[in-house]
Amino acid sequence: MTFRQSVRETFRPRLMKKRTTILTALTSLLLSMGIARQTDPVLLYAFFLSLLGLTISLYPFPERIYGHPAWRLDHAWLPILSMLGGSLLLFALLIGLRGFPVSPATSQEKVGLLFLLAIIVPSVEEFARWTWLHTLPYSPVTSTLFWVLLHPAVAVIFAGKAPDLAFLAFAMLFGLAMTWVMWMAPGEKGGSRFLGPVAAITLHGAYNAFVVLWVVSVSGVPLHAF
Repeated sequence: MTFRQSVRETFRPRLMKKRTTILTALTSLLLSMGIARQTDPVLLYAFFLSLLGLTISLYPFPERIYGHPAWRLDHAWLPILSMLGGSLLLFALLIGLRGFPVSPATSQEKVGLLFLLAIIVPSVEEFARWTWLHTLPYSPVTSTLFWVLLHPAVAVIFAGKAPDLAFLAFAMLFGLAMTWVMWMAPGEKGGSRFLGPVAAITLHGAYNAFVVLWVVSVSGVPLHAF
């Protein structure tokens, strides 16, 4: 069964395994609550990964998640190189047109943030999105919602604060775009060798790196790293 067929199955909730769905939702909400309370992000993501592994083990067809050809090394280099190259060209164009000021953070702070936000976070979150797309009912919508709730600007609702609605809308669009990138994974009908989950990780990381290195805003509204 292909990735797309698995996603289409999520629109038939009776086919979903309740324990997998409940654990998927609980895992995501626990991470969001930890983020809202500013818990150590490294510990949070380690905990999240362990629960994500448990979720996959309870899924009736775990090979659909980790066995897709898009994860093969010989399929990974092309999306990585193409997405990085395209992102660098776009960022160079934006900087040339707008002259985004460099972030005032120190070099040491930037290295730490880049490791966390441009490598760890996108790798874990996009693999989580891939898993959610198999395990949540109506997964293209629900996976995006759970992903948006992982971000401090929105997760603050778990701390009794109002979320940033502009960022929420932007993050929903970004999340749906990453779902489409995954939908076009190689090996799927009409898929592309340049797209898939590895391309989503690369684009996500490139965006976060850009926000870490430059002070970026649109119409005066600051953009946050995902």
